[in-house]
Amino acid sequence: MQFSAAQVAIMINGKVEGNADKAVASFGKIEEAIEGELTFLANPKYEEYLYSTKASVIIINNSQELKHAILATLIRVPDAYTAFATLLNKYQQIQNQQLTGIQQPAYIDATAKIGEQVFIGAFAYIGEKSSIANGAKIFPGAYIGNNVVIGENSIIYPGVKIWAPWNINLGNECGIANGVILYSQDKISIGVRAVVSQGAHLCAGTHDYRKRGFPLTTAPINIGDNAWIAAEVFIHPGITIGAGSVIGARSVVNKNMPPWTICAGHPCKPLKQRDVNEEL
Repeated sequence: MQFSAAQVAIMINGKVEGNADKAVASFGKIEEAIEGELTFLANPKYEEYLYSTKASVIIINNSQELKHAILATLIRVPDAYTAFATLLNKYQQIQNQQLTGIQQPAYIDATAKIGEQVFIGAFAYIGEKSSIANGAKIFPGAYIGNNVVIGENSIIYPGVKIWAPWNINLGNECGIANGVILYSQDKISIGVRAVVSQGAHLCAGTHDYRKRGFPLTTAPINIGDNAWIAAEVFIHPGITIGAGSVIGARSVVNKNMPPWTICAGHPCKPLKQRDVNEEL
């Protein structure tokens, strides 16, 4: 896919300096990028490459002062690192939207319900009475157990394992990243546009909890809309993660987390309030 500097600027709310029609089709490190690639400068120690890079478009901070002339088109933003991360995420979303169809070999139980414009990658497994809604993407090697509901336009990345003797319900536009394991003896509910990052384990009343001395009773886990669960997070049974909250990597969540807060630690504690319009 190819984008002009003007189109990129719209996606990240930036301001173009230079040729707004300059086109890019891929990304590169600022010290290695070539013509036709986009890069960014956020760390001052790489500033020297701003003047030598062959990249066609560079995202820079509003505060960045230029010491020499630059051939590349610049896009100025408040925070270049955040803007570049946002752009990568949107680029991935565009790519994912183009995927449809069922690759082979893949196993889909006869009782499973598959919506329209769905993508199911090779070696994926879809269990009994599971439901994959319209536009959902199940990437290669993912395991979707029995009675799982995947909402519209949700994305299940490679290697995800969803084990569900009872119910796991993912809302619309969720993202479950590589290697995440969801396991439930009762119920896990993940709200609209929530993201679970790599290595996270979300469990409700599993044998692992019992071995670790946690409560023996099963209990639902509820993750609100627009929440973000980072890597290697461990969540106790019965917990509610509020809408829009962010749980930091390697946190242990043993109590309910309020909406729109950034939380982290062992045990997990609220650190600060998030702006409801803030992008991750």
